[in-house]
Amino acid sequence: MKILEMAGIYFGEEETYLLQKSLAKLAAETEARELRFWGKILGTKKDYWVAEGLLDHKFSDEPSSPETERHGTGCNRLTYWVCNSVLDEWMQLPLVTPE
Repeated sequence: MKILEMAGIYFGEEETYLLQKSLAKLAAETEARELRFWGKILGTKKDYWVAEGLLDHKFSDEPSSPETERHGTGCNRLTYWVCNSVLDEWMQLPLVTPE
């Protein structure tokens, strides 16, 4: 997280510590590889913390339509998770579809 701080992005020591622990827990639960913090989206009602990583096929959703790229390929190469607080559970986002 020091690299973000050097770029002028700083969440504070406590929130940074909680984010690191939260990402470690997510990595352990999902067995995601190359898991990293993508960013924080400031919403009007809630904020969204976003993580991305590579997920083995056994933990992924199957495509809902034939046009949807399979997990781990193309625009669905990475898997994304979101939460409203680093103390909340992470929710995996669905696969990207042509719609």
